[in-house]
Amino acid sequence: MSDVGKVTFSGSAQKQLQLIGGIVSAVLGIIINVTDLINKVPGLPPYTSWVLGGASILFGIWMLVKWRTRYSRLLKPDALRLDRDNAEHLVGRAEDIDNLGQQCLAKQIVFLEGESGSGKSALVRAGLLTKLKDDKSVQPLLLDDWWVNDWERIPSRALKSALMTSGALGSDAKANLSALADVERELVRIHDEKMRTPLIIFDQFDDYQARNRRRFLPNKVWLDPATLRQSPFWDMVARLLEQDKLRCLFVTRSDTAGGLSSVSFFGSVPPMRLDRVRSPHIDELLTRLTEGTPTTPVIADPDAGWTKLRERIIRDISEQDVILPQQLKIVLAGIQSLKRLNPKQYERVGGVAGIEAFYVEQQINGTARKVGLAPSQVRALLVNLIDPLNPTKTRLCGKEDLLAVTAKASGQPVASDDLDNALEELEHGEMLRSSSDPESGRTTYRLDHDYLTRGVLTAERRADRWHYLLEDRAKAFQDASTLWKKWKALLPVGTQCRLAMARLRGQFSYGNRRSYVLWSLARLPARMLGFVGSFVLVLLLLSVAFSWKMNSMARAGIDSFFKEIHSVTDSRQIHALTRSFKSEVLILVSQKSEEAHATAGRIIETMRSTSNSDQMSALQEALVDVTSDLKPEEVQTLGSSILREIQNTADTAQINALSRAFAAISLKLRPENAQALAELILHAIKGGGDPNQRHALGLGLSAISSQLKPEQVGTLDGSIVEAIQGGRTVCPSPDPN
Repeated sequence: MSDVGKVTFSGSAQKQLQLIGGIVSAVLGIIINVTDLINKVPGLPPYTSWVLGGASILFGIWMLVKWRTRYSRLLKPDALRLDRDNAEHLVGRAEDIDNLGQQCLAKQIVFLEGESGSGKSALVRAGLLTKLKDDKSVQPLLLDDWWVNDWERIPSRALKSALMTSGALGSDAKANLSALADVERELVRIHDEKMRTPLIIFDQFDDYQARNRRRFLPNKVWLDPATLRQSPFWDMVARLLEQDKLRCLFVTRSDTAGGLSSVSFFGSVPPMRLDRVRSPHIDELLTRLTEGTPTTPVIADPDAGWTKLRERIIRDISEQDVILPQQLKIVLAGIQSLKRLNPKQYERVGGVAGIEAFYVEQQINGTARKVGLAPSQVRALLVNLIDPLNPTKTRLCGKEDLLAVTAKASGQPVASDDLDNALEELEHGEMLRSSSDPESGRTTYRLDHDYLTRGVLTAERRADRWHYLLEDRAKAFQDASTLWKKWKALLPVGTQCRLAMARLRGQFSYGNRRSYVLWSLARLPARMLGFVGSFVLVLLLLSVAFSWKMNSMARAGIDSFFKEIHSVTDSRQIHALTRSFKSEVLILVSQKSEEAHATAGRIIETMRSTSNSDQMSALQEALVDVTSDLKPEEVQTLGSSILREIQNTADTAQINALSRAFAAISLKLRPENAQALAELILHAIKGGGDPNQRHALGLGLSAISSQLKPEQVGTLDGSIVEAIQGGRTVCPSPDPN
């Protein structure tokens, strides 16, 4: 029989069809049985079974859609945080651990170098120390990270600390390590008596040289070992090495490996170079970290997106089938910001560059908070470290260049100390690193690694996305070689509308791209040929125009109110004018909430300049209405300014107006805000002053007492009476209601 025209399905498709067929059959069987039961119940209308059947089908469709739209979620973010001290996180390094261990046992001086982020510290801490733990021929002494912060005092203290925590000292020796000679004597004792050669591990040696670059590069060349021995600490190290009573491991970055010549006490030492980790080992690590248990899963429903996302991440960060561990650490920290762990969400945020940008933004915001700079200044600093001719590479920049860039980003000069603190914080967060040019002696900075350029640029584009969108489209328009390509490069109508709204909100300016934006308006007629496009465009333009018109009219009406209120004395006209004013304030405040505070200030100024009771009552009513849109904290700030005005004026009419204004806004206070103002008033009353002022302050204290808690009110009665008796010329404020 011919197979032509037959439709075949894959194994997985056949299983899905069988599953769906089984579900449909089961649902139909349940509906039929339930329908028979319902039809046997007397008194029910005949369409009941149809309604129930339809509801069951809809419920089944909803459940099927729900099942098809499931996604993976991260339940335990800590499981993806890589720790350099955790041996379970160290993968693909078995050969490197054996090689390093053998060198440390055989050589007096060992150099370990590798590119930034290659996992040198993790290899030493989680690999080498574990390997040497049971070896009785050496005594590892790992100096803590803070050993790099000083020339010799702190390294000596770090070595003492390493000795005391090593378990190789007796109780008496711990109390007798007050001097460097005591440390040297103890190192010799460990070698001679315990037959274990001390192995001092100088991790982050490049950071130590960077912090002491003036000592290591006094004449623009690296300090030689003989000169280094003028330091008592390093002389002790060199002397014990010569006596074969000590071994040393120095760990540094490849780009600063030239500085190892300063500690080459016995001539040139071939370094051990650490490579990146192969991708299959990273795949195995991620699988192990996220497998969890049935009762405590790390990722919910991993087959609904995470499995494919894991493969995608490994593929994106691999270069020639090897991965930089630090980059993996950054990506794993970044994906914790994803609500859904699937390739679609990953692509939506910009792929690996977008994930890295999350980490970069965290570093930028953290540095800005700690050192007092704006995030835009820190971001501009990092962007300046990217080569403009090759955006995939970092470049060297001096401190003077970075000062100019940060100052330009804020429009104000930046203190040198603030920049130093920011650079130090970014270097600590492994965002950048410093080095010294041996020829010029000038300190320069660069991103910690080239891969960070993607995250920095993505973070910059996110922060100023409208500017970059316009620049990219304008450049494409300039580069287009034909009329058709230029037409396609013009801004789409939807993009033009979004840019216009962003421009109205003050988020960016067109700058020197105005002509390109005007050319892009040529796409409007073509877009408007479609009914839907025309309707949406017209509706949008009308909405913008109407909003602008209403805003302008409301502002004009408010200005007119303040001009006319003084000249109107008829009570009915005053109240009509006030009603119109309140409606216009409502329109303006709905567009810009900050207008409420400014308008309240204008009302108070007007109250100070009028003595008409009807005008005063109308202004007081308007003030209550305006302050209804203010937060209690803003009302407190406004009340504080009124109290200052009362204390700074001796005019009875003005004091009377200000007292009424304060009473009007007092109803909007919360107890904690009222308590804060009460303390200000009490302080002012006790300070003495004009009797009229004290009387007004007493009335203000009385006005806010209704907003205080009962236990707080009892303490104010005496102060209120004392203040009110202090003066009699101020009229009592009317009920704000």
